[in-house]
Amino acid sequence: MTLKKLEELVGGKLSAVSKMPGNGFSLPAEDCPTGSKLVKVKGSVCSSCYALKGRYQFPKVKAGLKKRLKAVKENPLWEFHMVELIKKKDKCGYFRIHPSGYFISLTYLRKWVFIAESLPDIKFWGPTREVGLIKQYRNLYGDFPDNLVIRVSNHMIDGHSFNGKYAYTSSVVTKISGKTCPATIKGNDSSCAGNNCTNCWDRNVPHINYFLH
Repeated sequence: MTLKKLEELVGGKLSAVSKMPGNGFSLPAEDCPTGSKLVKVKGSVCSSCYALKGRYQFPKVKAGLKKRLKAVKENPLWEFHMVELIKKKDKCGYFRIHPSGYFISLTYLRKWVFIAESLPDIKFWGPTREVGLIKQYRNLYGDFPDNLVIRVSNHMIDGHSFNGKYAYTSSVVTKISGKTCPATIKGNDSSCAGNNCTNCWDRNVPHINYFLH
């Protein structure tokens, strides 16, 4: 199947995440179940969501994100087509799930598990605030594949409320401490590659802080 046809079937081209290695797949942030509530909460990470500003508000970009969401919901072979598309596009072995967007359902989360299992040489990272889905998945199916890191994100800036409930977590912080993403620290290169860092995908890094910037 051609690259163009695969892109059509999954809802569009993969996201080009300039600061990160590899590609990604985005959905519209305004429809995030948890994020759409937190965006109204002062002090929450979502109250200043980057995916609700800037280029994400361009009509063409918004239409493209909606098209991806439609394909996820309506294409019964979406995950199979995504596997083939990532195979064709991957050049570095890393993939970001949702530079913008969310896990919309347990069924959709399982699609990404299938994709990761089908591409064991690629490392996948998916941040999420949908803790209910993560609990539901783990209760029914156990752990995620070794090449898939699902990081549960703290809702509030400077929040640390997990207490060991989840294997992989992250927080947005106003003070640099612990394992802090170097790309978010002023004065450093703003890319993963420029800092020689792939911690977000690393199962040996249980928690990451992102400095508020």
